[in-house]
Amino acid sequence: MRYDAGIAAALQARKLIEESQKAQSLHVEWITPALADKAWQYLEKYADHNFSFTDCTSFAVCETLRLKEAFCFDLHFSVAGLSVVPAAAGG
Repeated sequence: MRYDAGIAAALQARKLIEESQKAQSLHVEWITPALADKAWQYLEKYADHNFSFTDCTSFAVCETLRLKEAFCFDLHFSVAGLSVVPAAAGG
């Protein structure tokens, strides 16, 4: 967001995230060493794909929390076996 929309938008997003957490309408899952290890395993498993480490940490969180859907805008999540909401248009 910082690169696409600028620092002001990124800081505003942070404020909205913090307010949503306080209101208990949003849960943020922080990456632990165990989740980072799982992310590296995903990165290795899907070495033939152009996944970022951030993608792989998201896959690890979804696996750990037993989530089946991901709200995202790319097909990487469907490659990792998740349903994508909304349906992604491109990779």
